[in-house]
Amino acid sequence: MSARTARTLVFLFTALCSVVSLTKDWPPVETAYTQDGANCVRGRVRDLENRPVEGATVTLLEEKSLTGVAMTHTDKKGEFTFRTVPFKQELILTVEADGFSKASVPGITVVPPYSFVATVRLRRAEPAATK
Repeated sequence: MSARTARTLVFLFTALCSVVSLTKDWPPVETAYTQDGANCVRGRVRDLENRPVEGATVTLLEEKSLTGVAMTHTDKKGEFTFRTVPFKQELILTVEADGFSKASVPGITVVPPYSFVATVRLRRAEPAATK
């Protein structure tokens, strides 16, 4: 595939992926690809009131094997960055934080010179029912 074709595909994919998803089991996620030359995966984790979620565990998994690629934690601003990302592999981003439901963002592929950027909004976990 030529570089021009790859750029066109990434542009079209960006247009399709720049959507906010919201269902009962899926917290809102905003995603985009940026042509910044950083070739990374980065983003923010927020609660539904748009407050940063500090200390959330953010993991990148290889989509086919579910093998861990990298793991980090969000900072005080709820931000994270994976600077070393395997190119042209399908990845899943997972986010977990105490007191919140887990979130996943599948279908991430980093193709230079683009970076994947996500804002993941976590929902407070339902209290466990007691008997």
